[in-house]
Amino acid sequence: MNSYKLSAEARIDYFAASDFLAEYSPLAALAWEDRMLAAFSRLADWSHSGRIRPEYAPDFLRFWAEGDYLVVYDPSSKPLTIVAILHGALNLTAILAERLGEGKLEGNESP
Repeated sequence: MNSYKLSAEARIDYFAASDFLAEYSPLAALAWEDRMLAAFSRLADWSHSGRIRPEYAPDFLRFWAEGDYLVVYDPSSKPLTIVAILHGALNLTAILAERLGEGKLEGNESP
């Protein structure tokens, strides 16, 4: 099993989404966390599973849809770096441009 890490911004995304869901249903939030952690592990093992989306981000990043959320990650990084966890209704282009422009891709540990 390969490892992964979350960037500082991805950690904020993860906990913000979980907290939002928990306001309405703590059980749904726990189920979401389980699905996301399983997706992170799968991506670490199969890093080229996601799609390249040049309309949203540079070609070195890939996107994986997990429910209503998109996991944005760098498949070439070791360990695999999760760059963002964003709801699909958000302005992905603007958010990712801001993060890439500010150089916030440094990773942290897993949640």
